[in-house]
Amino acid sequence: MPAAIATAAVTWRTPIMSAPAALAYRVARCLALVCLTALCCGRAAANTHTWNGNGGSLLFNLGTNWTGGIPLSLASTNLAFAGTNNTGTLGSPVSQNIGLGGFALNSIAFNSGASSFFLGGGAFAFSGTAASSNTITQHGSSAHSVANAITTSGTKAPTITLTGDGTGVITLSGQITPGSRDFAIVKTGSSTYSLAGANTYGGATSVNAGVLNIQHAQALGSTSGATAVASGAALQMQGGIAVGAEALTLNGSGVNNTGALRNISGNNSFGGAIALGSATTIGSDSGNLTLGGAISGNFSLTKVGAGTVTVTGANTFTGTVTIQNGTLSLSTDAFGNTANTVVMGGSGTAGALQYTGSIGGTTMRSFSMAAGGTGIFDITASAAALTVGNVINGGGALTKTGAGTLVLSAVNTYTGGTTVAAGTLRLSADQRLASSGALTISGGTLDLQTFGQSVGVLTMTGGSVTGTGTLTALSYNLQGGSITAAMGGSASVIKNTSGTLTLNSANTYTGSTAVNAGVLQVNMNNALGTAANGTTVAAGAALRLNAVNYSTLETLTLNGSGIANGGALVNSGTSTYAGAISAATHATINAGGGVLNLTGGVAKNGTTLTIAGGGTVNINNKGITGSSPNSDLVVDGTTVVLNAASTYNGPTTIQNSGTLQLGANNVLPSSPQTALTINTSSALNLAGYSDGVASLSGDTTGTVRNSAATTTSTLTVNPA
Repeated sequence: MPAAIATAAVTWRTPIMSAPAALAYRVARCLALVCLTALCCGRAAANTHTWNGNGGSLLFNLGTNWTGGIPLSLASTNLAFAGTNNTGTLGSPVSQNIGLGGFALNSIAFNSGASSFFLGGGAFAFSGTAASSNTITQHGSSAHSVANAITTSGTKAPTITLTGDGTGVITLSGQITPGSRDFAIVKTGSSTYSLAGANTYGGATSVNAGVLNIQHAQALGSTSGATAVASGAALQMQGGIAVGAEALTLNGSGVNNTGALRNISGNNSFGGAIALGSATTIGSDSGNLTLGGAISGNFSLTKVGAGTVTVTGANTFTGTVTIQNGTLSLSTDAFGNTANTVVMGGSGTAGALQYTGSIGGTTMRSFSMAAGGTGIFDITASAAALTVGNVINGGGALTKTGAGTLVLSAVNTYTGGTTVAAGTLRLSADQRLASSGALTISGGTLDLQTFGQSVGVLTMTGGSVTGTGTLTALSYNLQGGSITAAMGGSASVIKNTSGTLTLNSANTYTGSTAVNAGVLQVNMNNALGTAANGTTVAAGAALRLNAVNYSTLETLTLNGSGIANGGALVNSGTSTYAGAISAATHATINAGGGVLNLTGGVAKNGTTLTIAGGGTVNINNKGITGSSPNSDLVVDGTTVVLNAASTYNGPTTIQNSGTLQLGANNVLPSSPQTALTINTSSALNLAGYSDGVASLSGDTTGTVRNSAATTTSTLTVNPA
């Protein structure tokens, strides 16, 4: 008996059947034994069996399941699967395992038009009388699964070729293991095959066309057999697997430029050395692909896909590195020769270089931001500072992310703008950013240190600008965050959204300041720039004075009652505002429970001014004015001290435990006199001074009092 047959195993499944069916079954077994005898005598030839599933069950040993009605023999056989008769009720109402009994095969084919097959049972034993290629072929669009072990039974080492031009994926989940001889696997054709078993074959794996997808750490067999991917083909990984030290050669950009090596999903790793046989693309659709071996070769490397590729080896390749999109992560500068240029981003895409080292360092690599794209420097460790000592050029934009620090020390020429999203972007000298590009700060810190920087449009939604240098922008669109460095130039500052922007230094910009929404907080005199064009607060917004002596004569126009009626001008602590204040519409000033000194006068022409918030507001030097009728004054739950004569034309109301206090004689309006109403436990405090009103009214809780016990005060009501 030939060796190939002596090692074969035959497994027949015997279903429960009627007597006629049992007779047919025994006849089929006899026919099979006849075929086996013929093969043992050397008289059988390879034949093709095409599945039609007409036997009424899913058993391979029924001849009626195959075209011609002939059951399988143990001779070298070509199997073809066609049609839709591949479901039954043996053990499950859905697709069943089709039992195989160790047949020696030349090929398996899944024909066009076939529905999905699930094959299981005994091993497929590929054989040949000489070193030959045995094939599995996909012709159709349906997905198929083969759970059988795959092995060899011949005397020569064959090649098992996975081929076809069909679009359905074939999954080989059984173990692929050497039998009588070891073998290689070759992937050809445009089809996709997935290896999901713990394979032990020791030959090489060649992906010459299409896709070979691996979903097991040992899918590529023993690491003694290297793997090579040809240009236009792809090796894909998924399932959270860790491939060992398998040598890998990569060529080209893969299928549809998605990577010759491609991470489909999950966190996977490839531990072997990688040789670039030509310009190569590595992709990661999602998750993280870790490359543990050294990457060598005199060719370029491109990273694509939204996921991450992590490089940990001591790499020596010498070509350009392009991070077209997604992230390339490393903990040292060892991602190829230091002379390699790193291109970041692509047209309409963002590419990130992630540095995970715990300490800082300096790289002298050349970086280029691709035109129309964005290069992201992601420094993850808060204590780490990466210094880029060479020029960053290109037509793209630069973005800083991560908790660490990126230091720019060269005169950079990129033109696409700069974004600080997290961590710190630090300048080591004047003009290190793209001077004509926009600057966006959404988080993190731009640290000018002592240096100056000019930019295009500055948009700030969060984060901070620190240092003692000066930042000069063509326009300031400031919505949130804090600025400690000075702002210069002739541009105006505009705040259009909710949130708080804090100005911590004396600024020199000469444009106007418009607070259209949210809160603009002032912590320093001259924070609103020079007094040339003034500041306007829109309805629903607020200017907050935070314990500041604002002595610059900045004109201030107020509208509305602020955020949630909290005041268009809000005080915290003890503050002074020397500029002239105008209530363009009905407006509220909130003392914030502290002391607010207004020394530049307050004008309200036909509008109502409400002073609220508790604490004390001192009207010094210049009083409250307003020649038009209905220029009302409302003192609400606050003490207002009039130390200067006021001339507003309208009534005065004191309410909600508020106090209007005289700081001198005749400081209330006299021509015409004001009509005074005192309600809800409120008071007019003469405080040792005398004055007159046109009328006096209120509820029983209102009072007129004199807090100066030794001085006589007089209130004259309607002296006319």
